[in-house]
Amino acid sequence: RKEYRLRHWHQLARQSMRRKPAAMRASELSGSMLLSAIVAGVLCLVMFVVGGHRLDGNVDAWIELTWLSVSCIAGTWLVLTMGKFWEGNEGESIRRRFAMLVAGLGIGLISFVASQYLTLETLASADLARQVNSHDMPSGMYAADGSPLLPAYLAYFGGMMVLLPWWKQVDPLRRTRFSLMSTGWCVLWAWILNMFLPFPQPWGVLAAATISVAVQLSAPWLSGEQRTGFRHEFKRA
Repeated sequence: RKEYRLRHWHQLARQSMRRKPAAMRASELSGSMLLSAIVAGVLCLVMFVVGGHRLDGNVDAWIELTWLSVSCIAGTWLVLTMGKFWEGNEGESIRRRFAMLVAGLGIGLISFVASQYLTLETLASADLARQVNSHDMPSGMYAADGSPLLPAYLAYFGGMMVLLPWWKQVDPLRRTRFSLMSTGWCVLWAWILNMFLPFPQPWGVLAAATISVAVQLSAPWLSGEQRTGFRHEFKRA
């Protein structure tokens, strides 16, 4: 009986979301995107400082920071946009995972283009080159110095997004606004993925963490008072 009731007040809440005017939905999405860009930018800056990177007079560090911020903001915007389209229904997991795969490919493309535009040359390292050589990766994925090429970007970010249910992190009906466990799973998967698809670290893991935190803090979330209102409305129905 409890599961039956919970399922139905959730359905009532989703019906309310589907009835929102398009202008309201667009306004909510634009607000979330703006907030997520701010959160992602601040998080990237904090992680750079905590990581010991000096930004005063260090052009390479600013280029890295800009590249990471652009990659993370692109990720948050794609996840938030899909979440806004999906918030009115439960949906099928397999279809949503495919859509997240496409989003991951989009993030990878944007990240690669940003790296080329910014002439980012600091992603290559001896450790990454050894890791690539030990995995016997296809030559078209990495340059001779170990720096990732477009296929590596697509594979890494596509793999990052396809396995985990990222849409649940922006679902207004999620249990809490921010779940440290959800972010932890994203970080863990990004780290595991790096074992099979080498990517410059810690940037790959930091991107997963930043996207997860930013989307959760910026996506709409039903407060306890709103949930109580839907429960009472369901009981009266």
